[in-house]
Formats: sequence, C-alpha cells, structure tokens
Amino acid sequence: MGFYSGTGSRVTRTLHEVRFRMQNTSTLRFNQHSAGPPPLFCAIVGPTGVGKTALSLALAEAKQCEILCVDAMQVYRGLNTGTAKPTWEERRKVIHHGLDLASPLEYFSASRFAAYGEPILAAALQQQRPLVLCGGTGLYYRALLEGLFEAPDVDPALRNELMAQVRGGNLPALYAELRENDPAAADRIHPNDARRITRALEIIRQTGRSVTELRQEQTRKPWIHQTVFIGLDRDRRDLYHRIAQRSRWMYAQGLIDETRWLVDLGCGPRHTAFQALGYKECRAYVLGMKSREEAIEWTIQETRRYAKRQLGWFRRQCPTVWLDLSFTNNLYETVNESLQLWEKSGNNIVSRI
Repeated sequence: MGFYSGTGSRVTRTLHEVRFRMQNTSTLRFNQHSAGPPPLFCAIVGPTGVGKTALSLALAEAKQCEILCVDAMQVYRGLNTGTAKPTWEERRKVIHHGLDLASPLEYFSASRFAAYGEPILAAALQQQRPLVLCGGTGLYYRALLEGLFEAPDVDPALRNELMAQVRGGNLPALYAELRENDPAAADRIHPNDARRITRALEIIRQTGRSVTELRQEQTRKPWIHQTVFIGLDRDRRDLYHRIAQRSRWMYAQGLIDETRWLVDLGCGPRHTAFQALGYKECRAYVLGMKSREEAIEWTIQETRRYAKRQLGWFRRQCPTVWLDLSFTNNLYETVNESLQLWEKSGNNIVSRI
C-alpha cells in the first residue's frame, strides 16, 4: 500500500501534483503544520463505503482517544442502518461524539454542528489530547475547522429572479457572470450547479463582494493547524462493488423499518433527514412507488454519484494524503501506515501542502 496518485498507481504524489491539481481559496487546503510535535487531530476522510469507520475505530483504540463523527446524517436519531452509524458495541469500545444530536424532524445545519464540535476540539487542544475525526461531509469539516463566513439572508425577490433565469436556460450566462466577478469561486463550482452558482451571485449582488473575499476575512480556528487529513480510496470497481453490497445489506438489515418509522413520524422530502442516502429511495418502495429491487438499484446509483462528489470535494479543498486500499485488506497494515502519517506529519508531505 502507498500514497494514492489519483490514477490507481501505487506511487507518491509529488508536491507539484498536490499543489497544482486544483486551485481554491479554502484555508483548509493551505493548512500547514510547523515542524515539531505532530498534530493532535487526525481526520479520516473519503467516499462512502470505503472503510473509514473501521480505520477510525482502530486508530482511536491505538491512540486511546475518542472519535468525533463528522457526518451530516449521523446527527439524526433513528437513522442508524442507512447512515452506517457506529454500533452500540463500537461506541462502548470508543467514545463517539457527533451522533444522535437531533430529531429527524429538525433542520440541523453545518453551523450548528460547528457550535457543537468546537468545544470538543477546544478541550482536546487545551488538554493536549489526540482526537480522531471521521466522516465524509465536507461542509461540516469546513464549518468546524475553518468556520463559515457571515452571508446575507436570502432575498426572495432576487432568488426568484435568478431561478427564473435558470429555468429560462440562462445558466451559462449566470456562470459567466460568476466567472467575471469571482473566478476562484467559479473554479470550485461546476458550470451546471445551479444552486451554488445562484447563491454565489446572490451574495455578490447583495454585498458587492465575492464569496472568495468574504472567506479570506474569516478568523481561522486555532485547531486548523492541528489536523492532518488522511483520505481512503479504492479502485473504482472495488469501491462500487462495496457500495452495492452495502446497499443490499441496508435493505436486508433494517433500512425499510427505519424508513417506515420516518414516514409514520411525519418526516418527508422537505426534511433534511430524508436526504440521507437510502432513505429517500427506500421511501419510494415503502409508499409503493417502486419495487424493492428498483429502490435498491436507485440507492446504489445515487450512492456512487455521491461518492464521486465526495472524492472531488476532498481533493479540491483539503491537504489530504490518500491511501489506496485496492491492494490490501489488511487493516493492521493500514493502521500502521496511518499512524506513521499522523505522528510524522510535521516532516512529511502533509505539512507542505
């Protein structure tokens, strides 16, 4: 096993590849550790189904520390099977934070997660205790480690105007406007991402300033320099096979009952909890709109798409060293290599990204 090059080869990514693969203004990507003691916090990131939970548990046991789960759907009570939430046995072995914080009927935001998680990081930093962060929700990492800038409230009239242009086929023109006014943001946003394009333009038109400018004025959190990012990846066929297996396992092991419970609770598509992978698709089966097999295949398809988006986010936004797990099923080997990266990150590639 070795550092992941992005092409499946077992080679070390050069500094040039790391630095210039994609440009962005997130301070997460420019997190630099000074030479000296290793960082206290280790974030295990990567796509859904890749094996983050198993590694984070093993690392936490090796370091005798706790885990902060950075997952937008594991915060909801009752969403256990579909979110691959750590089991009660796993929670007895290692203390987990970030789980079961809200009712599925609530709206739980990234800023709310940051407000919850910051005291945990602050206490660990003050007491010089290591901590493992585990999860695949990029925005939660940004809110927790970087902070979110103060954006204006939505102007309904402006939003309606922009969305009318999107519906009228003018999204390319809106993207060109964003490119002209905030090229760094345009580099981060896909030309077909209407939601993010229009939101960035809303901020520009309301404040006269770009998202990039506002982000640069953020006050960095003191623990941003205390976090090393280790990303897990696999050969695509291997990852997609695992996603398919996991999706079928979910339907056999409780996802259907959990989805029925959500429906009976009054939870519907307007609630964030029902955006969790598997639940939206399973709801179609529970309500008789799709067969079980159709719902499973839909879940597999959507999970693969989400995994691709996760990989793109972490490669663009974070100074991540990638471990390719395609060539090993040896957790002991992965733990040892991860521990070396964590404990020696003051002198390795992580510190220079």
